[in-house]
Amino acid sequence: MEVRLLKLSDDKNLPTTPKDIIAAHLGYLAVNGAVTFSTGIPIASRPDYVLIVTENINPEYYWCHVIDYDFTKRGIYISPKAPMNDYSPIMFKDDNVSWLQFDSMLKLPKDLVDIFLERPKEIADFINFFRPNNKIVTK
Repeated sequence: MEVRLLKLSDDKNLPTTPKDIIAAHLGYLAVNGAVTFSTGIPIASRPDYVLIVTENINPEYYWCHVIDYDFTKRGIYISPKAPMNDYSPIMFKDDNVSWLQFDSMLKLPKDLVDIFLERPKEIADFINFFRPNNKIVTK
């Protein structure tokens, strides 16, 4: 399973904020059942999942399942379902190089991500070694 991390730029010179970008894609996904996320970052192989991180300070995390992928010139690849560009919010139909089509974008609570970052060994030990079937990780 291939998982990619993508961090949205929080450049104040850009016309949209990372949270605006996420909101547009979440809305499009809710209405259409799929959404294409395009980026100027070359992603040369198809990931199974993408973890999108918004901003550097107080980020939000979105776990996205990839159902289609293209790494060409402008998302003109035609999948068996529809052109990737057909699933892009109008303001994001531009000349990018990587196109990832999602059928889900699940917001992960920051507290949950923090637990995995701060206690990976404790969680791995619980899963991999004989223990009771529950354990408190945080209060």
